[in-house]
Amino acid sequence: MPHALRPSWRPLTGCLASLLAAACGAAENDTTPAADTTPAQITAVARGPILPEVVVGTLRLVGPALHLLPCGSSDSGNTLEDGTGGDATGVVQELGPDGVTAIVTLSGNQITSLQYAAPEGPGCETLPPDSELEARGQEPFWFVSVSGSVATVRTPEEPDGVAYAAGHWSMADSVHWRYEARSGAAPLVLELTRERCADGMSGARYPLKATLTRDGVSMSGCALPGRGAP
Repeated sequence: MPHALRPSWRPLTGCLASLLAAACGAAENDTTPAADTTPAQITAVARGPILPEVVVGTLRLVGPALHLLPCGSSDSGNTLEDGTGGDATGVVQELGPDGVTAIVTLSGNQITSLQYAAPEGPGCETLPPDSELEARGQEPFWFVSVSGSVATVRTPEEPDGVAYAAGHWSMADSVHWRYEARSGAAPLVLELTRERCADGMSGARYPLKATLTRDGVSMSGCALPGRGAP
């Protein structure tokens, strides 16, 4: 692999690494929450989903070709083949042909999957996030950061965040995860599905769909695994 394309972050390996190594599905704009799972279907696991080995950088179109400038690179970047069946090219065309912040997987000189893409938001130097996982939704706005056994929820009414402790992961099958925690007697449940998710406001693409259930209310959103260990 050329030096400029050496991954800017190598995640911890784990039993779920192979589950996310395949490209995310191309389905978009469907914010329907994942179907409920029964307790008999749930199996406890050490942690939630993780990204495969990835490269973070600015992805743009130069003519018909994709060009990636990795974070921290001192050269001009590299022109790459689109090995996603046109998915990566189409997303960049839609979000901003002049450049989007992206998380991709590579095989040689070919992009094999587009894990994340956004025309605005966190800079590429801060991606993937430091926490174990981040999830967010719009209308109403909510944000959850998971770090080990603690999940912190932020909303416009709770800008300083509410911490939920004793959190633990479980898994229904190879594409569904569940995180449960509590704040006093109040439960929090975060359900994830490995499926392409589009943020309804910014258009950003994420590798996971998310459903947050809190105070008896379920809200849909998107999620991105981070680099933090549980």
